[in-house]
Amino acid sequence: MAELKGWGWLRIAVLIVVVVPLVAGAALAALARSAPFLPGQELFAAQSWAEEMWAATMADATAQANYRIDLAERRVANLSARTGTRWEAQSLASVDGAVDRALLAVGAAPASAAGALHTRLLALANHLQAALQNLTVAPAADQATYLISLSKVDALRQSAVPAGAALVPTLTAKPPDIGLAVTATPTLPLPEASVDPRAVLFPPNATPGGHDTFPLTGKHATTLCADCHSDGNYKGTSHECATCHAKDLPAVHYPGECSLCHNTAAWKPASFDHHGVKDCLSCHTKDKPANHFAGQCSLCHTTIAWLPAHMNHAGLTNCVTCHTKDKPANHFPGQCSGCHTTTAWKPAVVNHSLFSDLNCDVCHQAPPNHYPLPCKNCHKDTTNWKNVQFDHSFIGNMDCSVCHQPPPNHFGTPCGMCHHDTTNWLNVSFDHPFPLNHGGANGQCSVCHPNGGTAWTCTACHGNAAMDARHAGVAGYSHNCIQCHPTGQGGD
Repeated sequence: MAELKGWGWLRIAVLIVVVVPLVAGAALAALARSAPFLPGQELFAAQSWAEEMWAATMADATAQANYRIDLAERRVANLSARTGTRWEAQSLASVDGAVDRALLAVGAAPASAAGALHTRLLALANHLQAALQNLTVAPAADQATYLISLSKVDALRQSAVPAGAALVPTLTAKPPDIGLAVTATPTLPLPEASVDPRAVLFPPNATPGGHDTFPLTGKHATTLCADCHSDGNYKGTSHECATCHAKDLPAVHYPGECSLCHNTAAWKPASFDHHGVKDCLSCHTKDKPANHFAGQCSLCHTTIAWLPAHMNHAGLTNCVTCHTKDKPANHFPGQCSGCHTTTAWKPAVVNHSLFSDLNCDVCHQAPPNHYPLPCKNCHKDTTNWKNVQFDHSFIGNMDCSVCHQPPPNHFGTPCGMCHHDTTNWLNVSFDHPFPLNHGGANGQCSVCHPNGGTAWTCTACHGNAAMDARHAGVAGYSHNCIQCHPTGQGGD
């Protein structure tokens, strides 16, 4: 019985020794393959350890290299996911280590796999460069690691050179300490090996120069070193913008420093600091049209935008300097400001109070047979030309018929003898010195005015012979009856 019990415990021990590692290995493989955790999460370190353990199981160098590139791509994806967060710098550090291991693994792979692996390195370089351009925290929080990562983009691309290129000194499989400020992944020692890395512009762990005399900011921080150091000479490279941007310089360009308008964030759009600049024509000669206002540009243009321009008319009195083209033929010859304002040239509103010494016909053409005296005698309302009020006190001895045509067979004496009310033409008051029934006329004008009009005669009724006899002995008698009888009465 005791012997059977001993065999039972033995079986249990065997099961523990065999099953537990199998279960642990399966869990390890699942964690390494799924990689659900991001830098900064509690289980990310365990996930990284699982990835390293899984890599250590790979005996085939090509498989090892492909898996290392997979891990580098995974870390780049993690970096993009953490961009803009407080874990951005930690994510960048994990990318840096993963790229180092990928480069070493590719160097240890057989030459027969080099073509495919180098293609993947180029893709990794492009993905890393795109991720670095979007970072907002790491460039300031850990500039050293950021600059090293930029150099890794060059290293990845240069490592994908064809076999047979000149070799750099042999690197050990374990990368040297580069002094990262943030440690993200606990790395396990790898088997020591010697590799033949391709000729590169910078070794994988090389740190670019401090650029103390030319700080790498903005777009300069993500530009490949070879873009500025194209001849392989890193000493004495010009700091002048035109060295790289001569192709961007248009004809007749502003001759000042490029940095006055351009910055490293982007070459375009340019923003010029106009502070202290007075000579606008240095840049804007091409913008000045023919027959342009000859005054200072700043009276109309601002440094915010050259167009649209807004003219400051304060102190300016000679409008025709600018507005000659706007003046039509036969235009009013007076001062423009009498009608036009600085708010808008059109519509124009005439201020008639400025033209009291001018007659209206300077602007307003009178119709045919119009009253010939000054217009303002009738047209007093300058807002409405047809609102007419005639002041008859101005006409003096002028007869009304100058304006008012009498009807046919109208009484021919001056209108004023009957039409005394200048506000109502029909309000007539006729002043006839003779009684209208004189000589039995009984209101019939033709009795005394046989020829019509105002002509009259007494002899039609009062013959001269009869009147001579009747007035015999009357002193001063004459045939001019009206002299003694102004009202036609016998006792006058």
